[in-house]
Amino acid sequence: MMKLFIDDEPHGVFFLIDNKSFYASCEAVARGLNPLKVPLVVLSEAENTNGGLILATSPEAKACGVSKNTSAAFLCLLSNRSYFMVH
Repeated sequence: MMKLFIDDEPHGVFFLIDNKSFYASCEAVARGLNPLKVPLVVLSEAENTNGGLILATSPEAKACGVSKNTSAAFLCLLSNRSYFMVH
């Protein structure tokens, strides 16, 4: 059985708040949009990723099949919805 050496770890009170799709939600709120209703994706701008990668998605975008770490070119395949793209 492995012994854990927790005496060397920092002690204190830690607090964590988890928010649904946090980064995409912040972008939506900053633009006056409802983060639970708007299909929003946050994209990277790296040139070596063929147009960028999807870094974050709102719940509405996820419901339409958009997922993180996917090429932004994937959005072109979803022509039945309009997406707000935020860099």
